[in-house]
Amino acid sequence: MASLVDFEEAVLAGLATQVLTGTEASDMLLEAYEDVYEARREHTNYDKFSLENFSDVAFKNKFRFNKSEIPELLDSLRLPVQLWSPQGSTWGRKEGLCAVLRRLSYPNRLSDLVPDFGRAPSELSLIVNGTIEKILENNAHHLNRVDHNWVKHEEFAEAIYRRGAAVRNVWGFIDGTIKFTCRPGEGQRAVFSGHKRAHGLKYQHVMCPNGLIAHSYGPFPGRRHDSFIFAESHLEMLLQNVTDAAGNQMALYGDSGYPIRDCLMVPFRGAHLSAEEQIFNNMMSGVRTCVEWGFGKVSSVFAFVNYYANQKILLQELSSYFQVATLLTNCHTCAYG
Repeated sequence: MASLVDFEEAVLAGLATQVLTGTEASDMLLEAYEDVYEARREHTNYDKFSLENFSDVAFKNKFRFNKSEIPELLDSLRLPVQLWSPQGSTWGRKEGLCAVLRRLSYPNRLSDLVPDFGRAPSELSLIVNGTIEKILENNAHHLNRVDHNWVKHEEFAEAIYRRGAAVRNVWGFIDGTIKFTCRPGEGQRAVFSGHKRAHGLKYQHVMCPNGLIAHSYGPFPGRRHDSFIFAESHLEMLLQNVTDAAGNQMALYGDSGYPIRDCLMVPFRGAHLSAEEQIFNNMMSGVRTCVEWGFGKVSSVFAFVNYYANQKILLQELSSYFQVATLLTNCHTCAYG
């Protein structure tokens, strides 16, 4: 509406200076008001959301899942049948989940979702944010543990060893990533990464060899180091409880930015490594690439979180968007590998 206000002021200024006649000013303002009214009513030109409005191919392109998988996804995420916002909007869980999938699947504006949902952008904002909040409320615990029933630590360690690891007790990989954002109007220094020379928020993931993300933590200002995030996440306390059947400590493997712990292995450091140390580093580097694939899949399947021009720290709950994208990426991996 700021642009409309500016336009009104310009027209009134033209009228005051006699650049415009009264009739010309009235016609211009009336046309502007009609354009705004039509924009606000645009959503009434489209049908309300229904899975039947999309072909199978079009649906998967826009929402990243097949139509037949949506009911199972709804049950897995434990979304209630009906959701509502404090402003009075109500929507069904199917529409809410699909709005989130559509929003995250590709860099877009809320107005781009209007043809698919037949709702105004302001209402779509409430639907997307309300559904994301409910998804996290019911499922955030899936990203703050390392003892999920699907995490088979000894089996994972054996699989990593067979793949070429130098040791037999590494069951997963840890890494941090920065998601670039717009330059905020306030607190720019806090989120500026001197290493990346850009503004952003950092997250930490624990990646398993089956392609699933077991633990996710963040966000932190872009200037924070991986070791600081590791300490703040209290992940070490969880990892100390991970042992094999004989009681031997099992570990994650990270890059040289992490501290050395019984439950956390890192490469040998230094400019003058022995031949054995160099071989160890090379072998572990070869199997560690899967953690990069995990971050890459979140960004490729749900590209909205990777488009920095849409990432506005002071206007959006960016951490909620990224954590839900991580949860949905795990769901996508379960369905498609």
